[in-house]
Amino acid sequence: MKLSKPAKIMSALTLISLPAVMLGGFVLLSVLTNGGLGQELNLNGAQNALWRAGHAHAGVLAILGLVLQMQLDATALSEKARWVSRISNQLAVLLISFSFFGLAYAEGFKWSMYLGIITLVVSLMILAVGLLLPEKAVLVTNSKASVKKSSKKLSNKTKARK
Repeated sequence: MKLSKPAKIMSALTLISLPAVMLGGFVLLSVLTNGGLGQELNLNGAQNALWRAGHAHAGVLAILGLVLQMQLDATALSEKARWVSRISNQLAVLLISFSFFGLAYAEGFKWSMYLGIITLVVSLMILAVGLLLPEKAVLVTNSKASVKKSSKKLSNKTKARK
């Protein structure tokens, strides 16, 4: 499988962020077992659960982002639509995982969670539409010339069949 340059860039950014998720796992383990950090954080049950959820969502959504990059390359979407999906997905990973950690301390972080959910839905719906479109369809065309070329090719194929 050959990845496009944008897919490679976004995949590399995701892979670079994974050590941060692994470090978060170490911090989480240290906090939950009261060791390793040199200081104790006294978290209640809800805070423990939110820390776990933040770490889990960061890892799972990062892996989803890697899959999304490959899937977007297989669609007939325009580059603009692909970039919106790619960037929305990365923002969703950050916003959703960040929100869980923030919610452990302040209820106001629920708005960043809602924003993260919306960006994730946008990203996934763009991908879903792209996967359902026929191969030759393009969601957005960049110029009238490409439309003329496409219609000319179709008319030539129709003439050849007759």
